[in-house]
Amino acid sequence: MLYKMNGADNEDQTMTFDKLMSLPVAFQERHHQSEVKSIKELTPKAWRPKDRMKTVSVALTLCININVDPPDVVKTSPCARKECWLDPFAQEPQKSSENIGAMLQQQYERWQPRARYKCTLDPTTEEVRRLCTTLRRNSKEERVLYHYNGHGVPRPTNNGEIWVFNDNYTQYIPLSIYDLQSWMGSPSIYVYDCSCAGQILKSYMSFADQREQDLLAKGKDPTPAKEIRSCIQLAACSENQLLPMNPEVPADLFTACLTTPIKTALQWFYYQKHSHLNSNITLEQIEKLPGKLGDRRTPLGELNWIFTAITDTIAWNVLPRDVFHRLFRQDLMVASLFRNFLLAERIMRSYKCTPVSEPRLPPTFIHPMWDAWDNAVDICISQIPDLLNDPEYVFKNSEFFSQQLTAFQGWLSLGAQERHPPEQLPIVLQVLLSQVHRVRALDLLGCFLDLGPWAVNLALSVGIFPYVLKLLQSLAKDLRPMLVFIWAKILAIDGINLLDLLQDCQGDLVKDDGHLYFIKILQDYTQTVESRAMAVFVLAEIVKDYSHAQEACLQANIVPTLLEQLESHNGTYIISTSPNLRQWICICLGRMWANYSQAKWRGVREKAHEHLYALLEDKHAQVRTAALYALGQFVNFQPGYTTEQSANVNQAIGAKLAPMHQYEGSPIVRAELINSLQSLVSYWDSSFVDFALRFAASSDGTSRCPIGFTTAPPSFVGDVVVAVSPSSTGSSPPGGSCGSASGRWAISHNSNEHLLVCNDDQQVSECIKRLRRVSITSPGASYNSIIANIWKTLEDLTHDPAPHVAHLAKIVYNNVLHKALELGQKTNSPTSVSSIRNGVESLNRNRNRRTLSSGSRTSNRTSNRSIRNRNVNSMSSICENLVVTEFCEWTASAFAQPSCLIGSEGTFVNQKDAAKHELRRRKVEDYMRTYQSIDASFHRLDLPRSAEQQFLQKLNHPPIITRFHPDTNHLISADRTGKMSVWDWASGTKKNEFQNNDFGVDMDPTITDMLFINQHTADCMLAVATDDGAVRVWNDDICVSNCTPRMVTAWRSSTDIIAANDRQVGTIMCWNQQDLRLYTAGDSKSLNVWNVETELQELAIPTGNESRLSSISYHSHNKLLAAGCDNGGVQLFDFRVKNPHQSLLSAHGSKVINVSYVGHDLLLTASESGSIKLWDVKKNCEPYSTIRQKKKGPMLCANAHSQLLVVACATKDHAINLLDFNGQELGAVKSYDGFLGKTIGQVNCLSYHPLQANLAVGTVDCYLSVHSGASRR
Repeated sequence: MLYKMNGADNEDQTMTFDKLMSLPVAFQERHHQSEVKSIKELTPKAWRPKDRMKTVSVALTLCININVDPPDVVKTSPCARKECWLDPFAQEPQKSSENIGAMLQQQYERWQPRARYKCTLDPTTEEVRRLCTTLRRNSKEERVLYHYNGHGVPRPTNNGEIWVFNDNYTQYIPLSIYDLQSWMGSPSIYVYDCSCAGQILKSYMSFADQREQDLLAKGKDPTPAKEIRSCIQLAACSENQLLPMNPEVPADLFTACLTTPIKTALQWFYYQKHSHLNSNITLEQIEKLPGKLGDRRTPLGELNWIFTAITDTIAWNVLPRDVFHRLFRQDLMVASLFRNFLLAERIMRSYKCTPVSEPRLPPTFIHPMWDAWDNAVDICISQIPDLLNDPEYVFKNSEFFSQQLTAFQGWLSLGAQERHPPEQLPIVLQVLLSQVHRVRALDLLGCFLDLGPWAVNLALSVGIFPYVLKLLQSLAKDLRPMLVFIWAKILAIDGINLLDLLQDCQGDLVKDDGHLYFIKILQDYTQTVESRAMAVFVLAEIVKDYSHAQEACLQANIVPTLLEQLESHNGTYIISTSPNLRQWICICLGRMWANYSQAKWRGVREKAHEHLYALLEDKHAQVRTAALYALGQFVNFQPGYTTEQSANVNQAIGAKLAPMHQYEGSPIVRAELINSLQSLVSYWDSSFVDFALRFAASSDGTSRCPIGFTTAPPSFVGDVVVAVSPSSTGSSPPGGSCGSASGRWAISHNSNEHLLVCNDDQQVSECIKRLRRVSITSPGASYNSIIANIWKTLEDLTHDPAPHVAHLAKIVYNNVLHKALELGQKTNSPTSVSSIRNGVESLNRNRNRRTLSSGSRTSNRTSNRSIRNRNVNSMSSICENLVVTEFCEWTASAFAQPSCLIGSEGTFVNQKDAAKHELRRRKVEDYMRTYQSIDASFHRLDLPRSAEQQFLQKLNHPPIITRFHPDTNHLISADRTGKMSVWDWASGTKKNEFQNNDFGVDMDPTITDMLFINQHTADCMLAVATDDGAVRVWNDDICVSNCTPRMVTAWRSSTDIIAANDRQVGTIMCWNQQDLRLYTAGDSKSLNVWNVETELQELAIPTGNESRLSSISYHSHNKLLAAGCDNGGVQLFDFRVKNPHQSLLSAHGSKVINVSYVGHDLLLTASESGSIKLWDVKKNCEPYSTIRQKKKGPMLCANAHSQLLVVACATKDHAINLLDFNGQELGAVKSYDGFLGKTIGQVNCLSYHPLQANLAVGTVDCYLSVHSGASRR
């Protein structure tokens, strides 16, 4: 049944699509949507080869025997003759052989100029042995290349032999491949340029297998044989093929392809395509193509550049990733030979030869990228006549790279989903070397990396790292935003759970002074704050657990540079404009200070901790967490550097951190607070153990305060701590109190300190004045108060409503007690040992929640100097690294996630935000369709029949509170055991069941209130309050069958909740969606206002009397909050002003059980004595009307519909009356439906549906029911 909104004709109250879409949504930060821990599924693949090596030696064996043809080869006439592009018959045989050997060496030196080259011409077996063994011995563990030219000897035999000569060149001598394997060892690479070369490869593998079997038979390690088997081999043709004899090509065509690919490719292109070329172009002109291979600006250099890009692209798209890494990224010589091998396959196949290799490669000669190569060659050759004949002709560069970038951009435009990799990715990396296309290539590469971790892995696997590392030497400012973005993506994915790879990256960056590049970006205020934030992230990853990087960055003044970012520049405070920058400044500082005392002392000189104090109150929870992380690292001084100055700094930090949990609503901040406090506990280890021993000696088993310490709320006056306490037993001798005759003062005197404890709130000002005088001569009071406050904070956090926070606190807290237990056993103190053991055990079993207090505990016995200098013998530093959060790793993983995609007009849109916006739009549209049907159906609402029973269910425990889900047929009920049940009241089935607070926390709280947050969105959440002041927020999975909902957040809404046995109201809440404020009250003396956007306590407004607030309601339009009290009064708070104005209505003479804003300006109040009144908030002196008179009897509970003019009230005579606002009874519920229906039990709770005329009822006899009227036809 739908409602009709009161005042719907009022423009301000009309619900519209735009208004709903403009409403903010609570708890949408990343730490609300996912668990704060490192994301292991983002672990990248090992892209950096761990066994990177070089080819340091090259053995050239040429068996060409000029003028003598081998007996088993019949050559054609004319026949291919050239060797290394030289005619062997142009000179004497000996001279020609020497020239050919020298030329072959020059051709190889083009690819590896620093290698050691040895050449043997027509060698004997002994010469080959001596050559191979010498090079292997000198090369040690590096690779050796063996090149074999067998054009002048017979073909390889089936027995695994190649041929060399005897000393007199009168006989061909067989050389076993088995022996060659032994001489060459591993790692090696072989090049066979002879007919039937595939037979050599086949024999090689057979001998390698034989070696492995022999070793296994002898029980030896087969690894040497496996290493020999894994050697790389390149053969000119298969085992039954002869080399090409076409006179157009050189005799060593395979060698020419491997060592002079561009020259070979141009000549082959000429012979293959000459019929389609300009008739004026000759082969001699092609050989004179101007330029240098290494100069990309020249025609020859550009062709070589395009060739490298194309062969890399073919290999990357065809080969498995591990094979590609091994052949194209492990060794520069091997990579060059295999690029050229792809060309050799294409050319040799055109002459009926099939080159083979080990490892085997799939066919690549028909890859589409070869068409792009032919096109580039064609364009280049067509310009040769002009280049040679016209000195002023300007060479027209190929559009190959521009076209490939366009194709890559087209691939990106298809979306961010993971799919087949773009084949142009290796080309994009090649383009990074070009100044012409570099900016565009970096931009597109950044877009690709932003698609997610899989894209970053692909880019790393293709070899992005050396390219972007080299670009850090560039001085161009226009590249900075793109380069810092790319590096952020690389380090984000490379640093997750792969510390070894990250350290390799760190080492390369520091070695090349890459850290200076990012420091310059940070200092460049013309860069956007986003770019500077990414620069700080990169720096934080560089210095992470890497001492060399920390030292290098410290020398570059990174600490003052980071702190400078928190100051004003051009009138703008970065501290208020860029949360991401602030967050990573803190993390970077913390990582600089981690285990690096020099950086910490630089921070002390720069007063870094004072800069960070402001961030502890930042409106972003992640910034506060990062600031705590930095301060935690800052106080963690090494023992050798403990000085008075460090102690003073630590005291200041401890005083700042101790009270944080009282106004902190974010679990991630409180978790990091524990992490930081453990550094202070470790620093003051002996003091905390001493404190625990005093705690153990306390005679009161329930007291958490040791002898000599007082529990009191702290008040800070400069560096002075005032302790206000309800009793003076902690500082008074037995039988009376010290100080004034009234007994309200307790003052202790010690040779080193004075502590003043005030037991009367009215004497606080006098206490402050005295402490100002006392503090001049008593530093110990402040110090010991900090120790006590930290201990109190840790104890409070052991009962935190967030289970992981409570768990971390217990680790630190229990460890101190265990250390005290060890010390007590050594000092033979049975009382202390027993008390500590009981205290530790009490944390591990359920017990009643103690009285919450924000007090400080101050020692009046132990001097400041004695505590600081005291050492506990045989006790290691306590709490050191016991608690470790994963906040930094988790927040770093955000950079690895996809964040943007290319829009229809080339703009960038945040992908996640776009998806959320679309989901929210659909939800609001559904909401509006429901709302727009209200007027059409309201005339059918049958109010007199609105008490008809629609649902009835017997439960195991009495329901104490119920709430309807705003847009489903689900009803949520809670009982005193903390169990939450979700029912589909339309079908009568249970959808889900879960525990609100069953986390092993040492308390037994009762659920006292529930409400829904974000009702208008798909992110609807349930907030649950318990009588201990805790608020827990659950996601919408509560309504999913057999699904455990996820706790979004949890915090303690009040720190002054009264003792458990005196609680009557519990914690009550009301919600303001428009301002994202949660108001809580109840068994405390204040109304607490929580800003859930910042997750901080915004206000704690004293109620001003001894009564407790029993019901609250907020009017979002007028910004008024009404609070009913248990003494019958109603307090009104006006939040339109900075300091909310309070006024009081003397509404009733007994406890107010319900206040509700109804309509536009009306306030409904109901009392326990039975009266229900309606008030005009603009004229609040007298009630507007009285709906129900007190004389009709007392009420147990009442609830008014938020939109419908009806109120339900439950009386003690087991009845529920439904009244309109004129006091007319519309209906009543007195018994359950059915034959001889049972009278309803005493009502525990009532609640109306926010949109429909449905009433939920929970009774003490464990029944849950739903009542609503039918619609008239």
